[in-house]
Order: sequence, then structure tokens, then C-alpha cells
Amino acid sequence: MAIQDAAQIPRSTELNTDVCVVGGGPAGISLALRLAESTSLDVIMLESGGLTADDKAQTLNEGFTDGLDYYDLTVTRHRVLGGSSHKWAGWSRPMDQLDFEKRDWVPDSGWPVTYEEMQPYYDKACELCQLESNDWSPKPGAALPPLYLPPFVGGDVEIALWQGSPPTKFGITYRDKLETEPRLRTIVNATAVEVLSTEDGKRATGVRVASLDGNEFTVSSRVVVLAPGAMETARLLLASNRANPAGLANENDTVGRYFMEHPHLVTGKIELFPGAKTARPPLQAIDKGISGARARLALQRPAGSMKVAYTIARHRIESENLLNFSTHFRTVSPVSREDSDAYQAFKLAVGNLRSPRRLLEQIRTRSLPEGVGSLSWRLIKGAPEITSVIYHEALRKPTELALYTQSEQVPNRDSRITIDANYKDALGMPQLRLDWRLSRIDKDSIVKAQAIIGKQLEEAGLGRLVPGQAFTEDNNNWGSNIRGGHHHLGTARISTDPKKGVVDAKGEAHTVKDLYVADSAVFPTGGYANPLLTVVAWALRVADTVGRRYG
Repeated sequence: MAIQDAAQIPRSTELNTDVCVVGGGPAGISLALRLAESTSLDVIMLESGGLTADDKAQTLNEGFTDGLDYYDLTVTRHRVLGGSSHKWAGWSRPMDQLDFEKRDWVPDSGWPVTYEEMQPYYDKACELCQLESNDWSPKPGAALPPLYLPPFVGGDVEIALWQGSPPTKFGITYRDKLETEPRLRTIVNATAVEVLSTEDGKRATGVRVASLDGNEFTVSSRVVVLAPGAMETARLLLASNRANPAGLANENDTVGRYFMEHPHLVTGKIELFPGAKTARPPLQAIDKGISGARARLALQRPAGSMKVAYTIARHRIESENLLNFSTHFRTVSPVSREDSDAYQAFKLAVGNLRSPRRLLEQIRTRSLPEGVGSLSWRLIKGAPEITSVIYHEALRKPTELALYTQSEQVPNRDSRITIDANYKDALGMPQLRLDWRLSRIDKDSIVKAQAIIGKQLEEAGLGRLVPGQAFTEDNNNWGSNIRGGHHHLGTARISTDPKKGVVDAKGEAHTVKDLYVADSAVFPTGGYANPLLTVVAWALRVADTVGRRYG
């Protein structure tokens, strides 16, 4: 039915439905549509933002960071119909089979769900994310950069592929379906401020809703499904503390804990051997000047909708007790990629220009990660920096290549989300505090994995590994360029043991009946792959569970 604004709901109204879904991002939309299309259940989906991005709604994300340096919390979550897909670049990959398994050397690892059980949901998630294939193995004859082919890979070193979604903006791509499904009612500008429960907190009964225009109402439902993302799921459960001062479903002090990210940073570089002094085959990206520019741009992202990185073979991960790991080449530039707004705009523009089909599709479906006008202004304003980037990253013949790592983080109980009742947002919700922590296990695993890749590349005649300064130190210092990927994982993790997690293998809270979590908060481990495809797959699985139980 037609999408409504919260302002259209009479104040103090009690809406009744079978399923109340909190969050209108990829997880919430995937789950709500699955239920509406395949069951007889009535569904209400609540989205805190509107149909388009709004700065006022984003202020509800304000909070504090107490641990590792992290992004401004107002920009790392997106209150708009479509959620994180509104700013998503589209890179997609499922987690590896290993990521779902219990690993003795990884504390608190193991999903109570197998890769095989997730496979059919991954297939459907590929469709929803508009990917060209559900096959993640390199195809014979694929246009891979030579540096990701033998002799630079093989044995202990393998490659992983990502596919590029258009990218799918869920709030735009599926808006027609949201507006026409008769059993689905979507309400925007409707922020869940409390999960309602029975007096003893043993069963969820609905959601209390508020909007920035001052309206308030409630949704009573047979089941509540949380899908606002790992940060907001933790915040909402902790703030829903009428029955339990520690927060709903938090009898075991696990809500908000085990927050994970994917560490993103340059961990070392390869000092290249001169082509004349090595037996390696000629490489256009390294041995050519201006004529090698395109090959250098394709080091990370070959033309078309594909991205590639080095990984470590499973047998070596197991023998060395490593975390899962990926790293890819970058050319070296004096401009800080993470801190440069101009570089980020340039990367987005180049990524589209190298794939005209993708660019046209983005324009047709209104799915450009950023508006053309805003992007153009950023390019103009940052012209001096962009000139430096073009020279150092494309035109100049390189003498070294950086290794940019995206790695798994070990589950860490002390890495967590809490709420601060002394600071509240415009709706009276306590603001969150993020204390993101990494451990020596995380760092030591990267050091070992990078050394394996460095050895392979040196033996293949490419060059010599020089680890980054922080990765030569016997401590937990990560250096100044550590970043996350805006990949918020954990905080309401899945576990068969209620003392180690918040939800069970079906996504239902251990201590609160009729309360499910369908977003990345459930991840007990995160691998290295961008999480959105797994989030959508998990949401579809929860939808089927809810449909069977309540339908």
C-alpha cells in the first residue's frame, strides 16, 4: 500500500499488525517484501528517515567515539528509505565457508548456521542486489590484471573476486513494490524509540514510535523484527529498559558487545625490482609510463563490475592460525586517500567512466552513489589534489606499490556499543558511545598473512615487501591510517549459548520471545567480505523463519 509519513498517523494511535519491522534499509526492505510476497502476514515497516536524505534526521545519529579513531557517527549510518544502500558503492561478496565455522584459534568464533544453509539465501540476495552472477570463482579467460595471475598467485596465495552491484539503492529500486504490496505498510520519518514488551520483559509486543515533528504512536504486533543496523539495534535494545534496567534481551550483558569492523589500511608496500633485473614477465602497469596508466588504474578494479584482491589459502590459514584476510595493490600517492574528499570524488568518477554501461545504468535507475551536481563540484574544488593523484597514480611509472588490507577482526567482548543517558537526541533517545577495539591477534594475523604474500611476490620476481612501521612494532599500535569500512558488525550476536550471544540460530532473542534481529548485529564473526550481501541473505532467512512460525 502507499508509503505514509509519520505525520499522517493521528497522535497516540495504536496500529495493529502481525509483524513490525524496524528499519527500512536493505535488511528491512528485503525481509518485509519477502513476508508480503510469500505469506498472509500483515507487515508494518518503520523507517526513521524520509524518502530522501535529510540533515535533520541525520542528527539523530549523533554520539561519541571512545576507542580507536572512527568516522563521525552522523555520516556512518543513513536515515533514509534504503538505509546504507543510499551511499553504498555496490561491491558484493559472500562470506567464505571458513567464516561460518568454529575455529579453535579464533575466540568466540562459529556461526550456528552453515554456509550450505545460507547458500539459497545468498542466491536470492544476488538477485535483490542486481548482481550478474552468483558464481564467485575466477573464470578461464577472465580479464584479470596480470599481477593477480600466476606466478604471483598459487600455492599459499589465492585471489578473491567482488562483483559490483549497479549499486542497488533499495529505497528507489523497490519503491514501487513497497507502494503496491497490499499487506505491507511502510511508514517513513517514524523512529522506533522503544521496543515494547510484557511487564516481565519475556515477550515483545510492539514498538513505540516518535517523529521529529512531535508525533507519537505505537505499533502493536505479534512479532518485532529489528533491522536498523548493528549500532541502532544495540542502542534500541539498551534504551528499552522498562522491564530490565540493563536493556531488553540483555540479561547476560551481551547487547552492544562484540562490535566488529573490517580494518582498512595500508599495511606495507612492495619495493619493485627493475624489470631488467628480474625474470618476471613484462607488466604494463609497472614497466610502462603513460601507456601503462589504464593498467595501473585497473590494479584494484579491472574494467567492468569486478574487483580483485589477494587472500590466503585455507590450508595456510589453518596451519598458521590466521584470521581471514584480503589485500590488494594501490599505487602510492602523497595525497591521503581516506582524508581527501577530492580523491573520493575522483575515485567515484573514474570507477563509472571506466564502465560506461554501469554509468548509464546508474543514471537510468537513479542509483549513482552521489548526485552528479555534487560530484562535479567536489571534482572542481579539489582540482589541485586530483592533478597530483592523476600524476602519481596513473601517469608516473611506479617504483613501489602499496598493499591495502581489508581484514577480519577477532570477536572482542570489550569492543562495544553503550548508551549515555546524559546526552539525548531530539526524540529523547540516549545517544550511543562506540568503543571500537582491535587486539594483538588482529594485528599479528595481518603481519603473518602479509609476509606470506610478500614471499610469493618476491619469489615471482616482483619486488620486496616492506611492512608499514606499525607492523614492525611488537605492540598493539596500528598507526595513523587505520580506518573501518562503515561495516558495523556484532552487538546482538547469534549464538547457541545465551551467555555468548543475544539471538539463537533462527534470529530470535534468547530471553525475549517474538523478538528477532535481521541485520548485521547478529554476526558472530565477519570475515573480510563487505557485509551487505550476507545481511540481505540473513534477512531473507529470518523472513522465512517468521513466515513459517506466524503465518
